[in-house]
Amino acid sequence: MSYTVKKITRIINGTVLQSSSTDQNIIHLAFDSRRIQQPKDTLFFAMITERADGHKYLQDTYDKGVRFFIVSKTINFSDMPEADIISVPDTLQALQMLAAYHRAQFPELKVIAVTGSNGKTIVKEWLYGILRKNFGTTVMRSPKSYNSQIGVALSLWQIRAADKFAIIEAGVSGKGEMSALKKMIGHVDVGIFTNLYAAHDGGFNDRNEKFSEKWFLFDENTVVICPANLIKTFPNATAVRNIKTYGETSGVLKIIENYLSENNRTVEAIFNDKKIKFTIPFTDEAAFENTALCFLAAAELGIEPVNIIKSISLFEPIEMRLSLKTGDNNCIIIDDAYSNDINSLAVALDYMTQQSGNHSRTVILSDILESNEPDEQLYKKVAELLTEKNVSKIICIGNKIKILKKYLNTDAILFSAFSSTEIFLEELKNNSVLFFSGEEEKIKKNKKNIFEKTFEKTFEKTFENFSGEIILVKGARIFGFERISNLLEQKVHETILEINLSALIHNFQIVKQTLNPETRIMAMVKAAAYGAGGDEVARALVFNKVNYLAVAYTDEGVALRKAGINVPIMVMNPEPNSFSALLQYGLEPEIYSLRLLKAFLAVNDESVVGRQVHLKLNTGMNRLGFDKADLEELKILLRQHPELKVASIFTHLAATDNTAFNNFTRLQIQRFTEMYEIIVSGLIYKPWRHVLNSNGTLYFPDFQFEMVRLGITLYGVGDENNNNSALQTVMSLKATISQIRTVPKTETIGYSRKGKLQRDSVIATISIGYADGLHRKAGNHNFAVWLHHKTAPIIGNVCMDMTMIDVTDIPEAKEGDKVEIFGTHISVQNLANKTQTIPYEIFTSISPRVKRVYFQEWQ
Repeated sequence: MSYTVKKITRIINGTVLQSSSTDQNIIHLAFDSRRIQQPKDTLFFAMITERADGHKYLQDTYDKGVRFFIVSKTINFSDMPEADIISVPDTLQALQMLAAYHRAQFPELKVIAVTGSNGKTIVKEWLYGILRKNFGTTVMRSPKSYNSQIGVALSLWQIRAADKFAIIEAGVSGKGEMSALKKMIGHVDVGIFTNLYAAHDGGFNDRNEKFSEKWFLFDENTVVICPANLIKTFPNATAVRNIKTYGETSGVLKIIENYLSENNRTVEAIFNDKKIKFTIPFTDEAAFENTALCFLAAAELGIEPVNIIKSISLFEPIEMRLSLKTGDNNCIIIDDAYSNDINSLAVALDYMTQQSGNHSRTVILSDILESNEPDEQLYKKVAELLTEKNVSKIICIGNKIKILKKYLNTDAILFSAFSSTEIFLEELKNNSVLFFSGEEEKIKKNKKNIFEKTFEKTFEKTFENFSGEIILVKGARIFGFERISNLLEQKVHETILEINLSALIHNFQIVKQTLNPETRIMAMVKAAAYGAGGDEVARALVFNKVNYLAVAYTDEGVALRKAGINVPIMVMNPEPNSFSALLQYGLEPEIYSLRLLKAFLAVNDESVVGRQVHLKLNTGMNRLGFDKADLEELKILLRQHPELKVASIFTHLAATDNTAFNNFTRLQIQRFTEMYEIIVSGLIYKPWRHVLNSNGTLYFPDFQFEMVRLGITLYGVGDENNNNSALQTVMSLKATISQIRTVPKTETIGYSRKGKLQRDSVIATISIGYADGLHRKAGNHNFAVWLHHKTAPIIGNVCMDMTMIDVTDIPEAKEGDKVEIFGTHISVQNLANKTQTIPYEIFTSISPRVKRVYFQEWQ
């Protein structure tokens, strides 16, 4: 089904503000200017959300090649002469109208809708796998976690004529939201309600209201699959005639036995008066719940239990995030070794673009197995994506993907292909991976089987090692690409610091939406972004339009510049011997004294021309900054050197972390304002002002001025009163159980025999010590780590490289298990309290030898 611009304009009742002579067929819909994949046939919706206004990025989107726009504001499009501009009252409603229209063109389509608090995406993906095995390519599902007001619309847009089943994920976070989703989705044949937990409670008055909102998706003719206890808890589910449940005491699927083995969970149940048994290749309770829902839904759709059970035994983990790791030879590895479809490839390439910096871009890609499109059409799209994202090297693994080569410009992209992962690994280990360029292809174009290993060896162009590259490893699960990731990854010990970049950006946006639209943000990335890793964090912030970055010392700023970070960077403690490097790399120094200003001016007058500085005023912190007595001489120096521009003037608030000192904070702001006016009285312009730090934005919003500085809030740590509880955990420190032993109560544990036992105990040694950043004060039952949904106390002293924990009450603990020191289950504030310090010190004390792994959640 085709949609021209004119047809879409009629569907959404739009008004044409500017039109080109062509009536382009639209294939792609977009709302994020950073994620434009194929601009030629893309329609851009300028969305207005709590976090952003798409109208601000119209020119940026136009510059990327998009020519078709839906807007809801009066805009100046004089610099977009080739654009089609269509106006509507509300761009979100217009997108939803288009999605609803498209959905309505397929009245025979059987729709399965998944809602609930947790597990929606996993249920959707597992059910999709079952249906695909039984119904082939006639099944579509929402990509990633597309379950929002925008996400559902984009999901429905992907329905095609060949589809007989559509699995749509639907999520709401506030009252009244489901109505719009229901209007788009239409009648739901089979509904799945996973559970009802605390997620998004804040958007509702109580759980009953939240249940009713989600349940509203279903009508009286929907077959609803859900846990039996959900109906018992919320008996007002009267709008539906046919409800099928699972449970231990009742339900269509009645559970008789549910027991664990080492790596599996076995379930015995009664279904349709017959006893059945299936094994889930996971041990957690959530996996069982999700499997039960999938079983009932698949059975309702006509699949025989024996075939469902076969699929269940093959269930695999659903990776909800992309991970970024350090590789050898200055490489970065993006590990997405468990899925490969055209939509997730687009997401992964976006992430690669965000994190690439100065690294060249390499993609290792398998056959794409989940597609309804003919191979020629599919791989032509893949080639367009790779070209659009400036990939310089592509390694293809599989039998089908080799045709990708004919759609690539091989003069610009080096190409290599292998029939299996095993062959590629063998060549990689032997440093003999070979690539084709355009010239080599011409020489050998008449050879048969040109991609086979025997012919590769005839070329001289070998690739001995990956070096200075960002490498996306993306393959369908059957290809086992985790072996490639493991081989490329830099080998360090098993203690890791996980950094969730999606949570970081969430926190950035949470604060941003509380600020005035014109307020700029300077983000603190000093001390390697509080231990998280300066390059990766900075790239994520820059990708999300941060205005300024701040580092402590010049070498930190130089490292960011070398990593390809080009936004303005303020150096907070520049030393005179670093001024030359500072100027060379376009960094902007904080100037806090007359001595430092004179030293900076003396470096080289020509070098200082056009350079910007930031003046720091001392208003009560009494650490660094100009005092009031310095200001007259400061004004004289600035008048004498008009070539030097003051970009901003700021101060550091001493006590915004304690509301008891709010009056002192106001006094500091008053002093700052007075000093600022004295300085600008001698200038012909007014520099920006910034005084507020993370906590300051909470308590003193009237003093945002032109910019605010965000630090610890970005990394998920709120104020003492939990007034910013919407923050998400960014960093999680994890260790591995190295060994488990049983110790009689007559023995002791660790150095100085500090670990006294009260009973025969099971003791696990984990791969972390004070050299990694776990303070010795955490030892001797002062602190407990998280393992298998329980806490395990530290027993005995924390050693340099190892720590012992008591796992007597955690019988499922085994060697190789991951243990959380702090993260989503145990807050860093908890650890800081137990060790008598603050989260800042915890974060920045984590040793460089601890491996950093970066995650980007599905968006």
